[in-house]
Amino acid sequence: MKYWKAAAIGILTLSASRPAPAIELITPAEARPELQAQQSQSHRLILRGGILPYPDIQLVSPPEGQPSLNSPFRLNVKFAAHSGSQIDLTSFGATYLNNPSVDLTTRLRQFVSVTGIVLEQVEAPPGRHLIKIDISDNAGHSASKIIELRVNRR
Repeated sequence: MKYWKAAAIGILTLSASRPAPAIELITPAEARPELQAQQSQSHRLILRGGILPYPDIQLVSPPEGQPSLNSPFRLNVKFAAHSGSQIDLTSFGATYLNNPSVDLTTRLRQFVSVTGIVLEQVEAPPGRHLIKIDISDNAGHSASKIIELRVNRR
């Protein structure tokens, strides 16, 4: 019996220590340099709905303002609703702001919860990437945030 427990713990330890495969957030074709030059320069938080409080969208990792990062990287965005409301997951949207823009909602949906987005390993080609995140709460308050990712050349 002891051997089975030790073997089971060993298998669980080995499987838990393997990193998850990286998710390709933005493809090289979507991030062509000539398209990046046309990206919006806006980094504002866009709020829609009634009087405050709107849902919060906070970039946790990589830290906001980080000058650059290496791919793959961890992406963690937190959501928070206020005044007793709850995040409405059906309202989630993500868009790569390029020309043309690319809807990332389907790629990210499996990693989204009421508390935010967590991806342990994200791949993105070198360059500056703007991603707009949209979310609403069940009280009808909406918020959008544009996050900037600057990925180093390898």
